[in-house]
Amino acid sequence: MQDTAEGGVDDWRKGHARLNRTVAAFIDRGMDHRLAQTLSKRGWTLAKLKQTEPAELSALGLSDGIARKILSGRRPPIPFNELAAALIASRFTCCVCHDPQKSVVIHHIEDWAQSRDHTASNLAVLCLDHHDKAHKQGGHTRNLTHDLVHQAKHDWEAKVAKLDTRAILDASAIDSDVWWLFNHIRLFSLASDLMLDLSRVEGFAGARDRALIDNSGVPRARPPHTSWMYQGGDGSPLYRYVTGVLRATLSHLTVYNISDDLDRSTLSSIVRPDQFLFLQGTFNFQTRGVAALGPGQTVVGVRHVNGVKVSFTADRWEAVSNSAWSNWLKGRREIACALRVINVTRSEGMIHIETTAIAISAPLGGLKTREYANAPYRQGYYPDDDVEPQIELEIGPQDEDGPEDPADPSG
Repeated sequence: MQDTAEGGVDDWRKGHARLNRTVAAFIDRGMDHRLAQTLSKRGWTLAKLKQTEPAELSALGLSDGIARKILSGRRPPIPFNELAAALIASRFTCCVCHDPQKSVVIHHIEDWAQSRDHTASNLAVLCLDHHDKAHKQGGHTRNLTHDLVHQAKHDWEAKVAKLDTRAILDASAIDSDVWWLFNHIRLFSLASDLMLDLSRVEGFAGARDRALIDNSGVPRARPPHTSWMYQGGDGSPLYRYVTGVLRATLSHLTVYNISDDLDRSTLSSIVRPDQFLFLQGTFNFQTRGVAALGPGQTVVGVRHVNGVKVSFTADRWEAVSNSAWSNWLKGRREIACALRVINVTRSEGMIHIETTAIAISAPLGGLKTREYANAPYRQGYYPDDDVEPQIELEIGPQDEDGPEDPADPSG
């Protein structure tokens, strides 16, 4: 029998966001993020809580102070984009103790009463223990002063900015054959911009000795009459070298893994052109190029879920194997991809993130945990959980992988 979430909604029917406007509205009133997510999953909104008696609010787990904030509504709310930016920058983790197991709250570094500052630069993510210390007095000063919180926020956010990149590199290192396609022009342009010494990349000497790259490390022109770029006996040394270039390049970039954060409100607040993203999930591929051999075998990949559409173009000729060229970059596939944002457009109920793919790979372990699908086979009804109905590339307003997380209009 199917498990049912509290509130009567079958749990498989949707993946729950870490942050939506309902959760943000609760956090803004002082609620810790785990309680906020729990109440959101159970169907509570800020409007409903405002109409609830204090005794029932207490039964829901709200303190008297939080209940007063909800019922009074005196202070202007923190703008969603500022709150989202602060939480994402800290990855929902306390900037002082860095313990991911602890629930967190939003703290104004400079008190709101004096600063009237709701910007992300004045918002720190603290666990409940350190939030108490930031407010309690020790002698004539606070145990956790403004300056200490500000420094902790700065140091932690700088470290966090590299965590997703490190996770991608670690996950991709487990399987040496994980990559399916490289965008060589974009990749080597990035390596040049970063002024990387490609001669120090693993595989450089072997690729140069086979005349696959020039002395500067840039790949030489490949035979244009081939089906895919790596076709032929020298594909392995070229693959090894280009993989090394990708790893060296990514290690110098800040890459944000959005696989579990495909929610239009959240991404509208933080995604900007020229950002680097990592996205794992089901994409629909559609052929656009007319070429059957050589460059120009253009495909468009699209993932559309929760009011978020992410698209990229790639040249299938740049595939690294026959399997990738003939099968893995066609139709509907579960993939992982490193992307660079080109443009972000917003319309009513949707955000479209146009990107270029730097590299495409097989799904990587541990980099996507949220379930978006609204089909019961995700809980084991069918033995192959990769089988999904075939659909057209252009998807209408109804999200293909499940309904949108409800947004609280009052939040």
